[in-house]
Amino acid sequence: MTYDEARAAIESLFAGAWSATAVAYQNVAFAPPDDPAPGVRLSIENRGPGQAAFGGTPRRFRCSGAVLVEIRLPPGAGTAAAYRLAGAVSALFAAAVVPGLSFEAAGIRPAPDADDDATFAMRVEVPFWHDDFR
Repeated sequence: MTYDEARAAIESLFAGAWSATAVAYQNVAFAPPDDPAPGVRLSIENRGPGQAAFGGTPRRFRCSGAVLVEIRLPPGAGTAAAYRLAGAVSALFAAAVVPGLSFEAAGIRPAPDADDDATFAMRVEVPFWHDDFR
């Protein structure tokens, strides 16, 4: 499985299973709703391969990355809804079965710009790995 195949599988999985909020994807036009409703942004971060098998062909490379789901809520809405959405994201990936792709346990933490006065943000990070045979 290549990184692009992993990206496509992850985006397809999320699009097919997530209906709780609007979803913004990397480098895809997105018009946020007019009302200050909760929303999420799905990003996929590739963290690089390591050679997992030596000699012969094809060689196996273990590729790792992380699914990053940033949850945004309007200011003053509290944190309960964000934690419920984070739990739903975690459960989605914990139950996911994608051939060739393995998801690890999700972590929940503040988003990098969580101090933005315009929104409250937190991030769910789901490490993953797949093997690439070359």
